[in-house]
Amino acid sequence: MHKLIHLLTLHGLSLPLAIYDKITHKRRIERNQQYWRNLKNIHKGRRGFVIGNGPSLKLGDLDRLQNEITIASNKIYLAFNETNWRPSYFTVCDALVWKKIKGKVHKFITNVHAASYLLGTPLKLRNKVRFWRFLHPLDSVDEI
Repeated sequence: MHKLIHLLTLHGLSLPLAIYDKITHKRRIERNQQYWRNLKNIHKGRRGFVIGNGPSLKLGDLDRLQNEITIASNKIYLAFNETNWRPSYFTVCDALVWKKIKGKVHKFITNVHAASYLLGTPLKLRNKVRFWRFLHPLDSVDEI
């Protein structure tokens, strides 16, 4: 398959991004393995917080988490105009949310931690996205 991509490139052609993502899926996972290994136990002994994006979220409380380990998801960056807090880790695994935010999240987030089944990663995000291997929600457990 890599020869096909090379041949297309030589002739000034390219594969649609979704097809290219599907082809390079395994390579992306392998490339990110070392990153994930380096994270293991990096925060051992520290407390951490998972920030929900629901209506009960009080933006003023986020500043109190400034020096804490935090994980947030999806459109949390919409709160950034009202707080100095930024999450330690940003995640996304919802394909519909990814489709909506993938073109603009790079303006707000340094690293995106995404499920490996998310396709269509914009080129400007390629070096900012760290994928984890994850079964697509529609995958059958029998296929494991």
